[in-house]
Amino acid sequence: MNEERLMQQFGSISRCAIKKLRRVLAKSHACTQEFEKSQRTVDKIKARAKLRQLRRVLAEEQTDLLSSTMASLTSEPCSLCMYVFPKINLTTKVSYKSIADLRASWAATNGSAENIDAGGDEAGGGDTTNDNGESKEQTAIGMTHARMTHLYDEAPVCVFCSQLVLNFSTYRPSSAERRAQDVKQKRTALKSIKAREATERRNLERCDPLDYNSYELNSDNDDSEEEEVVELKPDGRPQIVRRRRRQTVRAPVPLGVVSKRLHYETLRSDSLNKLTLDEWQKIIR
Repeated sequence: MNEERLMQQFGSISRCAIKKLRRVLAKSHACTQEFEKSQRTVDKIKARAKLRQLRRVLAEEQTDLLSSTMASLTSEPCSLCMYVFPKINLTTKVSYKSIADLRASWAATNGSAENIDAGGDEAGGGDTTNDNGESKEQTAIGMTHARMTHLYDEAPVCVFCSQLVLNFSTYRPSSAERRAQDVKQKRTALKSIKAREATERRNLERCDPLDYNSYELNSDNDDSEEEEVVELKPDGRPQIVRRRRRQTVRAPVPLGVVSKRLHYETLRSDSLNKLTLDEWQKIIR
């Protein structure tokens, strides 16, 4: 609509007002177009965000699905500690024989430690040797179960376990070291057996009612001027009498000899009084 037509239709409006009105209308039209453009941009952004959220949800579901289906192909447990690692991290390959030997050494060490804690000094070396034999038998049984033909196949191990497996000297001793270990075990077992026998002998001697130690009865090792002597009372009961030490040197009384001698004399006196004539005749013959 041109100015002449506006002036004809709106005769009371001046030319300046018409120009101003046109500028306002043009500006409002430009603002309307800018608003519509912004609205279309916002709609596109919302649509993209919605699609992105949908893709993220689908990606998470697909990732879980792929991880569950591909875990057996991309991951593998360590042959020693049995923890699951990605295959790319299991770079060290060793034989199953090394792992079996290492586990056998751990079993033997654990068994000997338990024997020491449980038995102490009186447990003896016989138990240790028996347990060592049992551990060897268990190891042999494990070897048969592991199928000997596959013991030298490669097995993957993690970085931590490789430090244990590659240190062969700790669980694969040489022949000289093995012989030294056997000799040491036999010597320890012999000492333990002797100590146990001595302990049992002392326990049996403690059952003697008159079991005196050598330094308490008739001992010349102390510096005292008195000595203790066992004498019999009129009623036949023994008593310990202190008297001045004699200058003669004699061996200490062995443990249990006094009570054995008194018991023998008592039995002898009782048996002599109770013998019959027929028994005396048999003895005389």
